[in-house]
Amino acid sequence: MIISRYFAKEVYGTAFAVTLILVLVFLVNQTIRFLSQAATGHLASSAVFNLILLELPYLLGLLLPLGLYLGVLITYSRFYADQEMTVLFAAGMSHWQLLRVTLWISSVVFILVCGLMFSLNPFLAQKKNSILMSTAAKNLVATLVPGSFKISEEGRRVIYVGSVSRDHKTAENLFVADASSSRDPADKAEFQKGQPKGWTITSAHTGTQKREGPDSKVFIVAKDGYRYQGTPGKQDFEVTQYKQYGVELPQEEDNLVSQDSDALSSLQLMSNPKHQLRYATELQWRMALPISVILLAILAQVLSRVAPRQGRFHQIMPAILIYIVYANMIFIGRNWMYHGKIPEWIGLWWIHGALLLFIIFLGFRQRQVQ
Repeated sequence: MIISRYFAKEVYGTAFAVTLILVLVFLVNQTIRFLSQAATGHLASSAVFNLILLELPYLLGLLLPLGLYLGVLITYSRFYADQEMTVLFAAGMSHWQLLRVTLWISSVVFILVCGLMFSLNPFLAQKKNSILMSTAAKNLVATLVPGSFKISEEGRRVIYVGSVSRDHKTAENLFVADASSSRDPADKAEFQKGQPKGWTITSAHTGTQKREGPDSKVFIVAKDGYRYQGTPGKQDFEVTQYKQYGVELPQEEDNLVSQDSDALSSLQLMSNPKHQLRYATELQWRMALPISVILLAILAQVLSRVAPRQGRFHQIMPAILIYIVYANMIFIGRNWMYHGKIPEWIGLWWIHGALLLFIIFLGFRQRQVQ
């Protein structure tokens, strides 16, 4: 137990340092991406900080296996280079006992990654999706970029503003074009064919966002402007001058958030029929990361054996290359499974199996060298 605690202390310290550096690097990258989306008007600036916080547990789930892998590799290599392993083996410690110590150390990270992937991250993914889907409607003025056109995802609405106040609550020189806002299915079918019945165009000197009613509907309240409706040159064409006019904005359905597979709880994924391939893919993806914790820790132990003259970092580059291949194959396998290129019963198991066979091969090869 003294030796196990000593190994655990050294491995956890190294793994924590490596994981912290990796998380900071990836977090900076995600922050730049969110700020870029906010600068182009695809995301409200007020939502950036919340999204960054929600990204942190997801990054931990991805990077903890790599952090432990490098932590075991660096620590054990140092023990070999400093002859500590040689002394332990001479005192009666076997490679199987070292493997049990490695599994005991990795079990803590395994439990932590399981908690992140199966419980916390799906809950946070639902919160993140909710923020992303609601920010355009709830904070429309905050996402508008002066001097550029903002087009809705379905292409039914185009908004333009000349300038926005510093508090992002009032827009000047407002222009809103709405293609056949009728809810009639026939009108929607015509729009999908590229033949809308007509456009409703609203222009105003100023406009502010407002929420009203029991359903908290979102409106742009336009002031001192004109409203054009119908097709120019036809009898149904109308021009209306107004002092104040409210333009309702569509809101995303809340239930759409729960339909995303990454936002469903693990119990919901297990209870769904097996023919829903995207749910099975998401479930195996969540299982892949905890499994990788154990496999990578064992692989690190096998790769950590170095001769005294080789140096403690001799196996770092080969180990990183192996991890890159393994991690990329998991992402590729998930994509293949999602698109039905590999059967569900094979899933991602063949990738873990291939790594396990590689570990066994390296282990037997080292025993033969000895």
